[in-house]
Amino acid sequence: MIYTVEFLPIALSDVLEINKYLSPYYESTVDKFIRNLTDKVNQIK
Repeated sequence: MIYTVEFLPIALSDVLEINKYLSPYYESTVDKFIRNLTDKVNQIK
């Protein structure tokens, strides 16, 4: 069975804030965070 995962606007806002905060200091960490988030969402589906 395949599910659709939808992010609440507050969750998307949080992800954007994390990206904005980390990117000046740890650009590779931002990429890793997004990759891990995507992987976990795909596991839930």
